[in-house]
Amino acid sequence: MVTPFFLATPEPSLAAAAPGGVTPALNPVRAVAERDVRLVGARDLDPLEAVALANSEVVRLDVASLAGLRLARPVHLHIDNDVLDAAQVPANNYPVAGGPSLDEAAGALGAFVASNRVRALSFSGWAGALDGDGRTARACARLLGAAVGAAAG
Repeated sequence: MVTPFFLATPEPSLAAAAPGGVTPALNPVRAVAERDVRLVGARDLDPLEAVALANSEVVRLDVASLAGLRLARPVHLHIDNDVLDAAQVPANNYPVAGGPSLDEAAGALGAFVASNRVRALSFSGWAGALDGDGRTARACARLLGAAVGAAAG
């Protein structure tokens, strides 16, 4: 599966990212309900992944829809850069054609971050050893810059 933007909107907690040494009483982390997960831009699903998603409450969206998405709760935003078309981010372990352009994704991401309470951001997917010309690194930096720039407002 091409793992896309992944939004989880858990209820606020006292220490959602507390270190492992914190006792459970002081670290009330709760699982995120499927209905609170937005899977944006997923494509190239294997058959079992497609069945699992079809039988879940996970909400699937395309990248263009991200720009207009407004969530009432704090958000953890995870970005796998392979949501982009493989021609623009070729240094991935699982490159797949047919994704949105870097311009489309950066624009949608900036609009989303500017309009929501993003409390955590994680980023993955870049296989640096495969990035001979630095193209994927530059694309990752641009996505991260769009998010951080929008958050800084």
